[in-house]
Amino acid sequence: AEVVTKRRIGIIFALYFLYFSQPAIDQVPFPIPITEVYLNELEQFYQNTLLTIENADCAVIFYKLCSLDAFQLVQQEDLVQHPPQ
Repeated sequence: AEVVTKRRIGIIFALYFLYFSQPAIDQVPFPIPITEVYLNELEQFYQNTLLTIENADCAVIFYKLCSLDAFQLVQQEDLVQHPPQ
């Protein structure tokens, strides 16, 4: 379980880095596309795991992403059309 927690924390840090380092048009970064299922999982992870002293830094950056509306809900997970095989 600890490996999964560390991986999720790493993913949140990577999303934060990518969101704030992207070139922005009119100083507004493009939102991070995410399905409702994954966003709910992230929010549960925030509530159940990140709100501890050990994970406070990750909790702060996740909160910042949410407060800036960095996530954009999408209907489907795969937005790229793949040719039939």
